[in-house]
Amino acid sequence: LLLSASEISKQYAAYVVEKIWGPEELEKYKARMATHMEEGKKLREKAEQGEKK
Repeated sequence: LLLSASEISKQYAAYVVEKIWGPEELEKYKARMATHMEEGKKLREKAEQGEKK
């Protein structure tokens, strides 16, 4: 349930960003989101490695 709420929030934010912000702001947002995704992947991998030990 929590992940669903998070996903809906992310989708809404992306919609608002695309409709309101200009191209430059949109590119900055996309770069930030890519960074967040990479950090999330690293945290997940670290957690999975900790579970295996």
